[in-house]
Formats: sequence, C-alpha cells, structure tokens
Amino acid sequence: MPATLALSAPNADLVEQYLTAMRGLDRKTGRSTTQAALSFCAKLERSGSWEKLSLAQQRDAITKARSFVSWLLVTGKLTIPAGLMTHVDLRLGVIARGHCPSTHSWFVAAGEKLRLQPYDIALQWNALMKATAISGIKPDRLTDKDFDAAREAIIAAYFNRGMPSSGRNMSAIFTRLRLTLFHCGQLSAPKRRSTKPLVTVSGWTEVPASSPTPLGATSPRSSSACDPTPSSTSTRPYASSAAGWVRTARRSATARISPEATSRTTRAGSVPVTAVTPASP
Repeated sequence: MPATLALSAPNADLVEQYLTAMRGLDRKTGRSTTQAALSFCAKLERSGSWEKLSLAQQRDAITKARSFVSWLLVTGKLTIPAGLMTHVDLRLGVIARGHCPSTHSWFVAAGEKLRLQPYDIALQWNALMKATAISGIKPDRLTDKDFDAAREAIIAAYFNRGMPSSGRNMSAIFTRLRLTLFHCGQLSAPKRRSTKPLVTVSGWTEVPASSPTPLGATSPRSSSACDPTPSSTSTRPYASSAAGWVRTARRSATARISPEATSRTTRAGSVPVTAVTPASP
C-alpha cells in the first residue's frame, strides 16, 4: 500500500472538501479516488502552481484525476486554458448537476420558462460550465464581459485545433445561451456587440471603378461563350435530341395517316425524313 502523501494544510483541506462532497452525492471515495486527488495536489506543490505546469503536464494531471479536477472546475477553485479543454473529455455539465444543484435548478427553470427543449437546456448548461472553467466565475455571476471573453476563447480553441464544425456548433450554442441568460436577467444584452462599425457611422466603402471595355471588344471568355460555331463535342447532345424528336414525330405522323396512304422514305443528309402521300378523296 503506498504511503499517504504529505500535503500542505490548504491542499489537505481541499481534498477533504472534495471527499465530503462526493460522499454527499453517494459517490465512491475509495483508495483510488483519494489517491488521485492527493497526487494531483502533490504535483501542484512540487511545481509551485498550476500555471507553471506545461500543457502536456496539465493534460496528464487531469487525465489521472478527472473527478477531482472536474469538481475543482465547476466550483470555481481551478481554471484551465481554453486550448486544454479541447484535449480533455470532461463532462462538466453532468458533474455540475450534482455539485451545483441550486445553480442547475435556477438555469433549468430559466430554460423551461422560455420553453426550451431538455436537450438544448443540457447543451447550454454544459457551455455555461465551460465558461466557468475558463473564467473561474460562478455561472450566476458572469457579466457580459466575462461571458464574451470565455465564448471567444472556447470557440477560437476549437478552430485552432482544426475543428471548424465544432467551433461553429459551440458558437451557435453560446448564441442561444446568451439569449437565455439575457431573459433571466443575468446579461444586459441579447447579443454580443458587433466589432464592425455601422454603415451610418463608417459610410459606404469606395469601390475602384474598373477600366471600361472598348466598344465592340469582348473578353476571351465572352467571345467563346457567344461563338456561333459549335464544336463537335458540344453538338452531340443536341444532335441526339434532334434525332430522337424526328423519330417521335415520324411515328406520330404514321399513326395518323389512313391505311390507304402510302409513304416513301428518303434521305436528307443524315436525318431520315418520311414523305407522306395523302389518301385520295
């Protein structure tokens, strides 16, 4: 059995708070769970702080203590960079439902008041907890400035990792989340401010005039498009369609003439033509 890691009083107290919270949710707090939390805090003490660990070291530390780190993040006791969030699979929304029940109930009530679907409430709640993990600010205390900063950082992290579709998806979720927080009085504006000035302020953009084309002159593209001489390849579909039309017309004309009529077939070029002799009266 490995020896118990000696921690400073603040970190030892932090681990005890975590274990107490887990017991309150009737979660497992066995030796492996406790050891993972102790090892995480020991790494921070050896390095001096969380920020002094490299991105690879932070990722490794989170992977070996997911439950403890998730608890630290949703309770605002630890923050991580947005770039790291795209490399670790932390279901912060699920974890926060248990550790932040009052905040979760507040948000669900706000979503239900707006008649949001349960799945959309869950998506927005997860995005809200990502913003908390980035900023370290509780969900019900985020300001417009805090929300916008977290939103931009998270979306940029997905795009920078080469996941544009995920970035667009997160952007759409954050747009809906802003509306929800606005309607429940958390944010002061229903949408983020545009970074581009209004046309009434900036005026219309001057477009340089293109050089005029001399009268009668045509560009190579337009001359080829208007060339009346068709190429051999371009006439094949039309010739095939014309031949089919002639065959159809020939059958129709043959069906309409009387049995006493005679017909003779001649050749005009490559298209067969049927000359019909009308029946005598």
